[in-house]
Amino acid sequence: MGKSSSPLVVSVNGVGLTEADVQLALKPVSHGGEASTAERRKAVIAGLVREELARQKALELGLEPEGAGAEEVGRLELALNAARRHALAEAYFNKQVLKKAEPTEQEARQYFEANAALLKTEFGLQQIFVRDEAAITQAQAELAKGAAFEEVARRQYPGLPEGVGLPWELGFLSWKQLPEPWRPVLQTLQPGQVSPVLKGPGGRFWIIKLLERRAKPEVSFEELKPLIVEDLKRSRLEQLTQQSEQELRKSARIVEP
Repeated sequence: MGKSSSPLVVSVNGVGLTEADVQLALKPVSHGGEASTAERRKAVIAGLVREELARQKALELGLEPEGAGAEEVGRLELALNAARRHALAEAYFNKQVLKKAEPTEQEARQYFEANAALLKTEFGLQQIFVRDEAAITQAQAELAKGAAFEEVARRQYPGLPEGVGLPWELGFLSWKQLPEPWRPVLQTLQPGQVSPVLKGPGGRFWIIKLLERRAKPEVSFEELKPLIVEDLKRSRLEQLTQQSEQELRKSARIVEP
């Protein structure tokens, strides 16, 4: 538990009451000037001293909180323990996991060089996109039965006005334009092939069809560096998080009733 940096106001048998204690006890006053504020502060400090003396005596007599007071203490202790647990877990995660997941410039450059052919490619794509898992499962079943991709995609847009762009025709997308869930499958998908169902954040579901690949040799490392760093960090973070939990559980004794 961290020590308070609030200035000491008064010590009661060695127990310090700080400015933070005073401010917590002070209630806003709607009227009155500096004199009334000073008087109120003096009264609050006196009340805190009285409470602290009584608290110490209660401990000496072996007394415990009762009734509503006991319920309030229990509620606040529960909230404090939860806040401390969360803050310490976050501190551990940031120092022991998140920091190690950050790739170096050299690692990002090595990834670019190793995957240059893929990163310097544009993908001609069509998509079936819905926000309903049942609907994407139905679309997948129709494709499996031999329905044309364009036909299934068109059904997702009933009442589409004439003359508007076809929302399932995506044209050519570069690597950095692709949604993250698409990238792994497009590493192996061949022209004419259709992906399995791809799930993204926010309840989004896709099935994509690769029509064509074409080279885009002018793509540079500097252009893709932020994307590469983010992808490497995300991948490494998943791995490190799993390893960290396994290590923590390995040395722990967890008993469930």
